[in-house]
Amino acid sequence: MAKLDNLGEKKGSIKLLQNASDQETIDALSGESRRILMVREAFEIILRVAEMVYSSDIVDNIMTKLAEDPELELILEHIQCKNNQWSVCIDASKIYPTQTTSVHWVFGEWTKLMARFVMKLDNEDLPRFSLHLVNNYNQVLFPRYSSKDFIGFEEFAFWLELMTQDKKFQDGTFFDCVKLSGDKHELIGLVYRLVLRAISTYGPTSVAGLCACSSFSLGNDYSIENIQRLDEVQLNRFIEGYANLSPAACLTVIVLGRQLGLQII
Repeated sequence: MAKLDNLGEKKGSIKLLQNASDQETIDALSGESRRILMVREAFEIILRVAEMVYSSDIVDNIMTKLAEDPELELILEHIQCKNNQWSVCIDASKIYPTQTTSVHWVFGEWTKLMARFVMKLDNEDLPRFSLHLVNNYNQVLFPRYSSKDFIGFEEFAFWLELMTQDKKFQDGTFFDCVKLSGDKHELIGLVYRLVLRAISTYGPTSVAGLCACSSFSLGNDYSIENIQRLDEVQLNRFIEGYANLSPAACLTVIVLGRQLGLQII
């Protein structure tokens, strides 16, 4: 996979989540609290990556406008601005259960904020932003949480993929080593989901192209039973091909893979 530090910005990636809770603290949280902490960290990373790819002033301008939206009031209580830099509270000790709102609703509001923030970024640099975001999620977010913690996070991944589906990396960047560790049953489940996603986002011809590059054909039968006949090499080739359909397609691959229990190696 293309590495962030290869682009000359390793220093910026190291500073991400420097105030984050340690693994033992995260593991001790309830499942509901872990999901909320995870999505908060996900937005914190978005802010830092946006500062790297765009600028601190642009992030400040976007957040200042979003802060005026009364619909985001409950979420914005956990975000502060000091010296024109916005940051999210990612202290596990301050993740409190709530009696008035469900975890599903709170999680959805955070992903909504993430989408609205990214939507205000300049489209021209979205491919580069997506590359940096995927790399940083892969380095500092995905390894620290369990598969169940990412339930619902695919909505943001799908949305970002739609935003970048007609874009390519200007420098020819290619995700050439999306390696997944898990049993064949999990790989089959991921490919099945990616096939359905490819049809809805890129059209049936994209599936035919991915299959051809992976040395197999599904014809018009996209059932999981038909996918079960493929070997692991073919499954991994399809996954790697999907990851390169658009700048954010790799994020979809990783999120869905993590939900199924696959590990990115």
